[in-house]
Amino acid sequence: MKKLLILSAIVPSIFVIGCGSGGGDSTPKKQTVEAALKLGDVIYNAPQDIDFNNKTRLTLKRSTKIYSKVYSQLEKETLSCGISGTYDAVQDSDGLISIIYNECVEYNQNTGLNEYYHGTISMSSDGENFRLYGYSEIPDYNNFGTGTYYKDVKIYMHSEKGIDELKVDGTIEEYSNGYVGETMTYTNLVMKNNSKEKSWYFKGGFYDKVENSCFTENHIYDTDNNDWLIESSTNDDYWSSGTLYVDSMRYVYSGDSVTVTKGDISTTFKQQELIDGLKEERSSTDCNI
Repeated sequence: MKKLLILSAIVPSIFVIGCGSGGGDSTPKKQTVEAALKLGDVIYNAPQDIDFNNKTRLTLKRSTKIYSKVYSQLEKETLSCGISGTYDAVQDSDGLISIIYNECVEYNQNTGLNEYYHGTISMSSDGENFRLYGYSEIPDYNNFGTGTYYKDVKIYMHSEKGIDELKVDGTIEEYSNGYVGETMTYTNLVMKNNSKEKSWYFKGGFYDKVENSCFTENHIYDTDNNDWLIESSTNDDYWSSGTLYVDSMRYVYSGDSVTVTKGDISTTFKQQELIDGLKEERSSTDCNI
């Protein structure tokens, strides 16, 4: 999946130079800093860089396999996990199946590691609606303090006419060595991908806080429905075109540049400036900068 630009950072003073139009004075005039957008004002956290799409699809793919396995065995109230622990499968009258993991440990043939799951995953009968509630997933049981915790996350997945849609609502915490490293909250965030056109559409809210740094972002996104974001063919981190709205600002991508407009002020930046700014902001521990 195309990497997303998550952005926020410190910046040089940026001046826009224009030509005087009155009194025959052709001397270039520098606008004040307030009359131009600074890099630190326009860096944002776009939703695709968080790798949530891939991570979630892997989690749900595995759970869907279990869904198929337990569907014909619902008379068994409790099933054993591969190494240790158990899981219960419960089906309601609408066909919704809830899998309740109880300290389940399974071997992952792809990674060669023992994985740990605890909590509840529910799936609708059509395989499009999911809910992860109080659900912990640890990829290496020997490194018990590092993994992902889904507080209460609702997910909708749908594919139609070549467009994959993912809608997420809820909070996810990433843990490292027993401590919360990052918190992400999705507010009805919709992500659509047209794989044939290599285009993306985003709409909804996203909050991201990285612990032990100064990085916190909280934005509302929208995409011009007639101008989806198109992946660059030369750089996986760039958009080649498209129009994205972040809060009160509009981002129009063209080649390796992006023109940002807020009110009646527009400034053009290199996309690499935003990417570098993000890296600096996410790793910064000096919150006074």
